[in-house]
Amino acid sequence: MAEKPIYVEIEIQDDIERIWEYSQQPKLHEQWDLRFSSITYNDKLPGETLQTFTYSTKVMPG
Repeated sequence: MAEKPIYVEIEIQDDIERIWEYSQQPKLHEQWDLRFSSITYNDKLPGETLQTFTYSTKVMPG
């Protein structure tokens, strides 16, 4: 069975250039997207146009 990609959408009220900047730099992305403890940008293969990411979350006991 093929894995289904995760699609996330949220409405953000801010300047589109600022949002783009913060979403394209991994360390800035980690600061505002608090759902994840780490966001790693995966290398693009030749000819790929979409950027993929690996997200990780630390789950605390209790």
